[in-house]
Amino acid sequence: MTIAQALDKTTAGFPERPFVITDEHTYTYEEIQAWSRRLAAGLIAYGVRRGDHVAMIMANYPEYVALKYAIARAGAVAVPINFLLRQRELSYILEQSDASLLITMDCLRERDYLADLDALYPGWERDGGGSRLSKLRGVFVFSEERTVRSGAKTLDDLAALATAGS
Repeated sequence: MTIAQALDKTTAGFPERPFVITDEHTYTYEEIQAWSRRLAAGLIAYGVRRGDHVAMIMANYPEYVALKYAIARAGAVAVPINFLLRQRELSYILEQSDASLLITMDCLRERDYLADLDALYPGWERDGGGSRLSKLRGVFVFSEERTVRSGAKTLDDLAALATAGS
C-alpha cells in the first residue's frame, strides 16, 4: 500500500476528522486528500512521470503534507531537502538528486531561497536548472504571503494545470 492509498483508506473511514492542525486552520482528511489529488493531477499535467524525482524545500507547512501525498499519488519520488542548508549545500544536493522538478518556499525568516536560486541557476523561473542542472525542468514556489515574483510559477499554478485526464 502506498502512502496515498493509506490516506485514501483513512479518508474513507474518517473524512471529517482533523488531520493537519495549524493556528489558522484545521484540515480534515478529506481536505488533504482533495488537495493532494489536485496537486498530483497538476504534477502529471506538467509532465512528472512515475519514478521522477521531485525536490522539496519546505518547512512545516500544511502544503508540505499535501505535496508529499501528491508526489506519491503521481508515482514520483519525493526528495525532501533540509531547508536549513546553505547555498553551496543546496547546490550539491540538487545536483545529486536527479530532480526533474523543484518545489520551494520563497523565504523563511531571513533566508531567501529565490536569491539562492538566482545565484545558482540564473533564469530558473523560465529555464529550471538551465545548462548547469539540465534535468531540472521547472520550479514552483510556495509563498506564505501569496505574492511571488513576476515570472515564477506558484503552487496555485501547479494545481491549475490539472485536467480531467491528468
